[in-house]
Amino acid sequence: MSTSTMGDGEEPICDDLCSLAVLDEPSILANIERRYFKQLIYTYVGSILISVNPYRSLPSYYNDETIQKYRGKRLTDEQPHIYAIAEAAYHHMMVAEKDQSVLISGESGAGKTESTKLVLQYLAAVSGSGKDGGGRIHEQVLQCNPVLEAFGNAKTIRNDNSSRFGKFFDIRFSRGGHIVGATIAQYLLEKSRVVSQSTNERNYHIFYQLCAGHKDLPQGSTLHLRPASEFHYLSQSKCFTIDGVNDASELHTTRRCMGGIGISEDTQGKIWRVLAAVLHLGNVTFEDDQDAARVLARSEPALAHAATLLDIKTEALRSALVFRHIKAGGQTFKKPLSSKQATDTRDALSKALYGRLFEWLVDQINQSISNPAGYWHSIGVLDIFGFEIFEHNSLEQMMINYANEKLQQHYNSHVFKQEQAEYQAEGISLESVDFVDNQSCIDLIDKKPLGILSLLDEECKFPQATDGTFLAKIDTHHAKTSPQYTKPLRTTDQFSVKHFAGDVIYVVDGFLEKNKDEFGGDLAALMDSTSSGFVMDLFSASRLASLLSPSTDGMSSPRPTVPEVAEDSPEQARHDRPKGKRGANPRFKTLPKQGTASSPLVDELSEDVPTGGMVRVGSWGGRSSGVPTSVTVCGQFKLQLLSLMKMLGSTNPHYIRCIKPNDQKNPKMMDAKMLTNQLRYTGILGTIKIRRGGYPVRYQYEDFCQRYSVLQPSLAKKPIPAAKRVPMMLSALGMDRAVHKMGKTKIFFKDTATFEELEARRAKASWKAAAKIQALYRGYRVRRVYARVRQGALLLQRTMRSHCHRSRHIRLKEKVLVLQRVIRKAVAIRELARLRAERERKEKEMAQAKEKAKAKEEAEARKTKEAAEAQAKETARAAKAPPPSTIAPKQAHHPQPTRSIESTPTQHTHTHTTPSSALSTSGKPTHTYKYQYKYSCQQCHGHDQQPTDSPSAADALPNHLRALVKGIMADFKKDLIQKLAAHPEYSAVLASNHSPNVAGPKYQYKYQYLHPSPEGHPSHASPPGISTTNHKQPSQQPGTPVLVTHTSPAPSASPI
Repeated sequence: MSTSTMGDGEEPICDDLCSLAVLDEPSILANIERRYFKQLIYTYVGSILISVNPYRSLPSYYNDETIQKYRGKRLTDEQPHIYAIAEAAYHHMMVAEKDQSVLISGESGAGKTESTKLVLQYLAAVSGSGKDGGGRIHEQVLQCNPVLEAFGNAKTIRNDNSSRFGKFFDIRFSRGGHIVGATIAQYLLEKSRVVSQSTNERNYHIFYQLCAGHKDLPQGSTLHLRPASEFHYLSQSKCFTIDGVNDASELHTTRRCMGGIGISEDTQGKIWRVLAAVLHLGNVTFEDDQDAARVLARSEPALAHAATLLDIKTEALRSALVFRHIKAGGQTFKKPLSSKQATDTRDALSKALYGRLFEWLVDQINQSISNPAGYWHSIGVLDIFGFEIFEHNSLEQMMINYANEKLQQHYNSHVFKQEQAEYQAEGISLESVDFVDNQSCIDLIDKKPLGILSLLDEECKFPQATDGTFLAKIDTHHAKTSPQYTKPLRTTDQFSVKHFAGDVIYVVDGFLEKNKDEFGGDLAALMDSTSSGFVMDLFSASRLASLLSPSTDGMSSPRPTVPEVAEDSPEQARHDRPKGKRGANPRFKTLPKQGTASSPLVDELSEDVPTGGMVRVGSWGGRSSGVPTSVTVCGQFKLQLLSLMKMLGSTNPHYIRCIKPNDQKNPKMMDAKMLTNQLRYTGILGTIKIRRGGYPVRYQYEDFCQRYSVLQPSLAKKPIPAAKRVPMMLSALGMDRAVHKMGKTKIFFKDTATFEELEARRAKASWKAAAKIQALYRGYRVRRVYARVRQGALLLQRTMRSHCHRSRHIRLKEKVLVLQRVIRKAVAIRELARLRAERERKEKEMAQAKEKAKAKEEAEARKTKEAAEAQAKETARAAKAPPPSTIAPKQAHHPQPTRSIESTPTQHTHTHTTPSSALSTSGKPTHTYKYQYKYSCQQCHGHDQQPTDSPSAADALPNHLRALVKGIMADFKKDLIQKLAAHPEYSAVLASNHSPNVAGPKYQYKYQYLHPSPEGHPSHASPPGISTTNHKQPSQQPGTPVLVTHTSPAPSASPI
C-alpha cells in the first residue's frame, strides 16, 4: 500500500485508513481532509472506497490514460481510485467465476450518480464487445445514463442532479469478458415532483429541456410550448435554470442518446406530445360554481391543447376532471367534484402519465440492451437514492430511508455480523467490534403485522380511514414499545423515527393517498378512449400487470419488444396489446397470475402485498383479468427491495461510500461535523477497526489447493488431504505465519497484500507454465506446418522438373522436326533434279529417235515417190496409156499429233483454212472453214507462231513440234468434218487449248459459228454434239458469231 508524504514536520497521507498509526476519529478526519485539499478525493478502508464529492470537474482524473493505468492492476498497485474498484470487480468475476456487485451509497448530493457513470465507463472500456459480445451494447449502456438522468433526475436544494429514483444496472458478460447485454431496474420514482416542488428545486430535467429546445423539434409547433415560467408545474419553486447547464443543448444530447438506444424520431415525437400534455394539464385551473367545479375560461386553451396532444375529446377530458361516476344498485350516478378534488384528479392524471411514460422508457431501454442469448456472469452497479432529511418529510422520504436502512443492514451483515460469526465458526479468536445495528429500526418499519408500512397498507383497505386514524394506530402500537419511535410534542400529524443516520420527523399528511396511488375509473375510461396507440399502450393491461411482478426491477430478461402502434389505429392497439413475458432467470421469481401456483417469494410476501380490494384490469385498460391492479406503493416497493436484497446476497459485493463535504457545494470547504456524522452512521469507523484486526481474505482448503497448486506441483501429485496440504504449501512458499490463520475449513489472510502477493506468484507461475505449453504447442504447430510445406515443396519440385523436362523435350522435338523437314526438302530437291535430268535425257533421246525415224520415213517416202514416179514414167512411157478421167484429190498427210506441256509461258498460234473441196461431197455450195489452234511449248520460250491459212505453215515450227501440230490438225479436221457433215452451210472458226498437266487430258474446243447468207438456209440449229454457251438462237443478221464449246477425247498421240 502506497503512502504519500507531506513536508517536513507533517504527518504522512495514507492511502488506506487501516494503515494509520493512530486509529481514532481525529486522525481519520485529518487524513481525509488533507487528501481532499490535494484533490485526492478517494481513500481506501481495506477494500472499501471512500469517495468525497469534489464539487468540481476533474477531467484529467477520468480520461482514457487513467483507465489504461488501472487496467489489469491490483487494488494496491496505484493510488486509490474508483477505477480500481471497478477493476477489482471485473477481475474477481473473471478469476472467481462469480457474480459481482458494486454498491454505491451515501447522502443525497454525495456524488452517487457520477460514481455510477464512472464505474460503467470503466467496465465498458476494459471489456468492450468482442466476437462473442453484443456489438454496440457497451456503447448503448453508456447512452442510457443521459436518458435516465433527463427523465429521472432533478435539481434539489442539496444536489443539482439528484436521482429521484433508484436504479440497478446489471451488466452481463460473456466467458471471454465482453459485455453481451444489460438490464436496468428502477425503484420508486418520485412522481409527486411532477406536480409540486419545494423552493429552489426544479421538476425533472426533461421538462425544462423541452421548453428551451422545442423549436428545434420537427413537431415543435404542434406542442404549443412556452417558456418554463409560464407553466404551473415548473414555476412553483421559482427556479428555472442550473448554473453551467444549457437545457437546449441537453435536449439535443438526450435526443441523440435516445436514438442510440433504438427509440426512433417518430416515437420520440409521441413522447414529446405526452410531456407537453402534462405541462398543459398543469395550467388547467378550476373554481367552485354552486358546489361543483368548472374549468376557468382562461384555462380553456390549455385544456384543449392537452386533449389534442393526448388524442382525446376535449369534453371527455373536462368531464373526467370535474365529475366522478359512481355505481350503486346497478345504476351509475354522476357526482360533481369540488375545485380541490378536480385539482387532485388533474394532478393524479399528470402523475400517472409521467409515471407510465417513465416505466415504458425503462422497458424500451431494457429491450434495446438486453441479450436473450444468455450470459456467463454479471456485475451489478447499484445507484439508489441517498438518505434524506428535509423540513417536510413525507411517504417518499420514508421509503427512501427504509431502502437505505436495508442497504446498511446488508453492509453490516457482510462486514460485521457475518465476519464475527464466521470467525467463531472457524475457531479464530477476534476482538469484538461494536457497530450500529439497525435491525430494530427495520422491524419498526416493515415487521409484520404491526410495522409502520404494514399498518399503512392495512389502513388503506378501510374506506373511512384517514391520515389521522393511521397516526393514531401507529402511536398505539409503538409509542411505548419501540425505542426507535417517538411522537413529537404539540403536534397532531407527525411522528419521528430514529434511523441509523439520525432522527427524521415525518408528516402523515397524504400518506394514505400516496400509498393508494389511485387512478380513478373515470380517468381509466378516458385513457381507454384515446385514439393514440402510444398513449393507450402506456395504460395497457399487460404493462399494468407487469408492475405487480417482483421481476419488475428489470433484472430478469426483458419482455419481447412492444410493437409501435400507429396513431391512426387505436382499435388494433386496444385489442392486440402485447402480453409481455419476462425471460427466465434462476435468481428471480415472477409473481404468478391468480389461480396459479405461487412462488416462494410471493408466499413470503403474501401478507406484505395488500391491495385496496380486487380491481379488474378492465377498469384500467378495458379488458377483464383476475390480476389485482391496486397494489399499494409500499407493497410493490417492498417486493422490489426484497428481490434486490436477495440478488445482492448472491454476489460478491464491492462498496463505495460517497461522502458529502458540505451543504454549500463549495469545493474548498470541509465540514468536519458533517464528515464525522457520515463516517459514523455509514459504519466506516467500525469497518476500519474490524478490517484492521480481522482477516478479510479467506479460502476453502480445497479451493486454495486447486488454485495455488501451480506453485507447488510436487505436492499436488501426492494424495494428501487439503487441510494438511495447505500448511505444507505455505511453508514451502515461505509465507509468514503472522499474516494468516488456519480455520477448520478455511484459511484466513490478514490483509489483501498477502493475497495479492500469492496472486502475483500464481500469475507468474501460470505465465511460465502457459509459456511452456505455448512453446510445445507452437513447436508442434511449426513442425506440422514444416511437414506440410516440405511436402508441398517436394511436390512443387517434381512438378517443375517434369515441366522443365517436358518443355525441353518439346523444344528439341520441334527443332528435330525442322531439321527433318530441311533434310527431306534437300533430298527431295536433289531427287527432283535427278528426275528432271532423267526426264530431259529421255525426252532428248525420244526426240532424237523421232527425228531419225522421220528422216528415215522421209527418205523412204522420197525413195518410194521417186520409185513410183519412175515406175509411172516407165509405165506411161511403156503403155502410153491415156490419163485417168478423174484425179483423186491429194490428201494431206498429217502425222500423229503429240502432247505439249501447258506450264510453259510461250504460246504458238496457227490458223488454217479448209479448202472448199474438202466439203464438196453433196454438190451443194461449199463453205470455207477456218480453224485456229494454239499451243505452247516449254522449249520455245519467247517464240510465237503467227496464224496462217496454210497447213504447210506447220513446217515452219521447230522440229520437236512439227509432228505434234500436224497430228493435231489432221485429227481435228477429221473430227470437225464428221460433226458438221449434216450442216455444210456453216463455217466455223476453231480455237483449241491444250492442258497437258492433267492425267488423261481432254481437248477443249471452242467453236464460233458465222451465220451464213439467208438464202437456202432454213435451219439455224447448232450442229449435233455442240452446245452453245449462251443458249440463244443465232442472230438473223449474217456474220453474227455464236460461241459454242465442245470437249472431245485427247488425241491418241503418245507423250513427249
